[in-house]
Amino acid sequence: MQLDKKSALRLLGVVCGAILFYTIVEKPATAVSFVGTLFSLIFPLLLGCGIAFVLNLPMRQLERIVLVKPKNKRLIKLRRPICLTLSIIFVCAVVALVMGLVVPELGNAFGMLASSVPKYLASLQQWSLEHAGDYPQVKEWITGISVDWSSLTNKLVGYVTSGATNLLGGTFSFVTALAGSIMNAVIGIIFAFYVLLNKETLKRQMRSFLDAILPQKLLDKLLYVGNLTKTTFESYVTGQCLEACILGSLCWIGMLILRLPYAPMIGALVAFMALVPMFGAFLSMGIGAFMIFMVSPIQALWFVIFLFILQQIEGNLIYPHVVGSQVGLPGMWVLAFITIGGAISGLAGMLFAVPVGSVIYTLAKEWVRKRNTEAKNTLTQ
Repeated sequence: MQLDKKSALRLLGVVCGAILFYTIVEKPATAVSFVGTLFSLIFPLLLGCGIAFVLNLPMRQLERIVLVKPKNKRLIKLRRPICLTLSIIFVCAVVALVMGLVVPELGNAFGMLASSVPKYLASLQQWSLEHAGDYPQVKEWITGISVDWSSLTNKLVGYVTSGATNLLGGTFSFVTALAGSIMNAVIGIIFAFYVLLNKETLKRQMRSFLDAILPQKLLDKLLYVGNLTKTTFESYVTGQCLEACILGSLCWIGMLILRLPYAPMIGALVAFMALVPMFGAFLSMGIGAFMIFMVSPIQALWFVIFLFILQQIEGNLIYPHVVGSQVGLPGMWVLAFITIGGAISGLAGMLFAVPVGSVIYTLAKEWVRKRNTEAKNTLTQ
């Protein structure tokens, strides 16, 4: 009996699946090692897909307004590269704006810390001497305290310099890992450009490949789940960016009302860090409080109280409604999936919990609706 090409591909898929299942059951350690090696090999491509996904959001919007109906046919071929270039410029400009606002002020804060610590300790020592009259031994001990800040600073700089020299000079694995990370990033960026410039062709080729190896019913279900996942992730990223802008704007306005320093910089930092659920809020609060503390400890306390209240409002009211409405997930389930995702995979789990949960929620809701419809039809018969 001769097999046609489609049947042969299906048979090959069944055989490969059986071999994979046997390996997982009989040799789990080998399977785990194989998965780890495979992931390290395809990681640059996965990174490129992630970069392409992010850049595709602004690029798709730009393609609707840039050179929509050009008179010159040559400009039609240039529309995609032009929109891709504008998208890259936009994303890089946002990152550069945040870094330009945050990094210089953060450096100034550390400089103020280095110059203020000796003054704070001298004031503390003077206050202790004034209130230690009833305890001669304590007064004698405080008087004997002497810190050579110049020597301490030189030792600290020497320690950091020698440590960095030893790390970079003596650790070959560190240099190798750094070079590998840079290479992965470069490959990922190049791959992302190829994907975006040829996404229609890649989509058509993938559809033809799946059509050749999968039954039509299974293919339709797979395509539906894929389109649902794509739409959900796009809506999630859009909602997350919108929520970050709202939170950053509210933080900036609130700090202006309370007359707190660094309002534009901390507002931009809060908006940028809001893209990372849960963890980003605490990090932005810590950095902002540290910078304001260098100006006024009382104002730093007011900032912590203000941002804590704002984050509670954002986490329980704004985030579930803004992000939940974008992905079609009720607010209660948004909080539930973030909690579960964080418990399972930490930061990565929190990042992907909402879109993955939305896909699961939608599929489960459709399955329940289908089952109820079948049950009603059975009863009517």
